[in-house]
Amino acid sequence: DAIKWAYGNLLLENGHVHTVGLSPGAHADGIQGRGDGDLLTCRKVYFDMPALVGDGSQSNACVILQSATGPMGRAEFSECVFRGGNYTFMAGDKGSGNKLCDIHIQDSLFIVEEDSPVYGFFSLKGAPLTVTDCMVAELLSDGSLNYLSDDPKSFDVKAWHFTKYGRNPGQ
Repeated sequence: DAIKWAYGNLLLENGHVHTVGLSPGAHADGIQGRGDGDLLTCRKVYFDMPALVGDGSQSNACVILQSATGPMGRAEFSECVFRGGNYTFMAGDKGSGNKLCDIHIQDSLFIVEEDSPVYGFFSLKGAPLTVTDCMVAELLSDGSLNYLSDDPKSFDVKAWHFTKYGRNPGQ
């Protein structure tokens, strides 16, 4: 994993998380929280973790927030770019019964490409999710982006996810 959020507050700004999980059998996440985190704030961070790219990296999720070892607080993402993973965001309590993380994403971009993310943007197991003023773009073979809407205020990322992957983001 690139960054472990173990407790307290964590601020990440103006970063680029990429090419993690180079060991054989790796299961790498951009950020992993397992419990006891109060506030995670990410501003202008590019999570560049496509699945199945052939560069030897083993990306699992851009962000995984589990309350396995304790309750989770709030995670805020603004002006971020999310590319790839098996899932882009994963959450859950791993059977602990601890409070799940409240996830808020605004003014951000989700990039899709062939086979990435493999299973969808979200696998949240009931974690609260708010998505505001975000866009989705397809990465084309020439490296350019095809935006699926011109107006982030009118684009419903959660509805698009349901249509594309056939399940509610909260599942």
